[in-house]
Amino acid sequence: MEKKKLTIEGPLEMGEVAVIVLAETSLSCNGSGGVMLFSGAKKPVYIILISGLKKMVFGIDGEQVSIDQLIADFPSIESVLKRL
Repeated sequence: MEKKKLTIEGPLEMGEVAVIVLAETSLSCNGSGGVMLFSGAKKPVYIILISGLKKMVFGIDGEQVSIDQLIADFPSIESVLKRL
């Protein structure tokens, strides 16, 4: 069994810049012969930089992604962005 969830980390504020990381958390569980094996991992998917009124989103590969596309893919991030 494997489960994945997107988590919002931050914002981490450094001076006038705030950083938010969207990370994918995955957990898996497998059993065989009376033995259970559990594993977990967390990897960043998107990084959001906010400075003043400017908001920029980058994929983990470094390519810029539009805010509109990010909100379309992950609607729950919109409430976080409005607070900053």
